[in-house]
Formats: sequence, C-alpha cells, structure tokens
Amino acid sequence: MRDICTPKFLQELFGRKTSLITIAITMTFSILVTGLLWRLSLPDQNWPLWQIITFCLLSVDISGGVIANLSQGTNHYYQESVKRRCIFLLIHIQPLLLALLFNQSLLTCTMVWLGAMIGALFVSELLKDCREQALTGASMAGLGCILLISYSKLPISMTALLSLYLIKLLFAFSVNHYTTAWSKDYQ
Repeated sequence: MRDICTPKFLQELFGRKTSLITIAITMTFSILVTGLLWRLSLPDQNWPLWQIITFCLLSVDISGGVIANLSQGTNHYYQESVKRRCIFLLIHIQPLLLALLFNQSLLTCTMVWLGAMIGALFVSELLKDCREQALTGASMAGLGCILLISYSKLPISMTALLSLYLIKLLFAFSVNHYTTAWSKDYQ
C-alpha cells in the first residue's frame, strides 16, 4: 500500500499522508452506512430536502470519521498536536445537531456529547500507554452504545449515528493506534 501526499484541504480528514485504499474504504463505508440508515427509517420522516441533505452530511461525516480516525495518516496528524486534538473535539457537536434535526431530546444528546468529550479527553490526554487507551476507549464506547440502545427511545437511525459517534471519538480518535509500544513487548 503506497502512501500519497494528502491535499491540504483533506489533511483534517486523512492526515498529511494516506493511501488511496484508505480513502476508498472510508468513502465506501460512509456511503453504505448513510444508505442503510436512510433505508431503515428516514422515508417515514417526511423531511424537506434541506433536512435530508443535512442528515446525509452528518451521516457521512460521523461514519466516515470512524474509519478515517483509525487510519495511520489521521492518527499521526492528530497525535502530533494537543491543540489540534482539542479543536477536533470542540467542533464535534453532531449529537446536538442530530437532536435538532430529528426533533428529539436535547438532554439525551447533550449527555452523549459531554460524555464523549470528557471520555475522549481522558483517554487521549491522561492515559499515555496505548494499550490502556485502547481498552478504556473501547470500553467507554461499548458501554455508551449499550446504554443508548437499551434506554433511549430515539429513532434507530439516530441511535446508530450516536453510537458511531461514540466509537469515532472514544476509540477511533482518542487512542494512539500506531505507536511502537504495541510491539515492544512482543519482539
């Protein structure tokens, strides 16, 4: 897999270097997830065009972000700078936008957003061992998803996007997946 230099306007998504296969997998996954979620519940919404477009953009952003944040280029790009990581977290207000879009509980979505912010900061800034980051991030994301599925009465497509959002921030983004510490104990 040969790396390419990422155009400057895509570096926030894929880092400074990435591969064409990473871009293809990210885009394919995000389009498939968006189509599936559309098929599952959105035709029943009777939304105007602007809401459909907003849903599609949020879905592509959240689902594509799960994959992109797991890529080596994106991982390195954000691991280089605490400031970049903090800005990344601060601009990720998708749960609040989903609450408004679906006309659902702002309280539930605010709890998801705050929980993800606090958890992501804890994992990325306080835990320095990548193995602890991975276990903690995966545990937090899994628990959040189970709580959402078990206790929220949100539409299925919204629950799925909020679950992907938790995975995106708590596991895919917050964990340093490409550090040498993973292999040093097994050499």
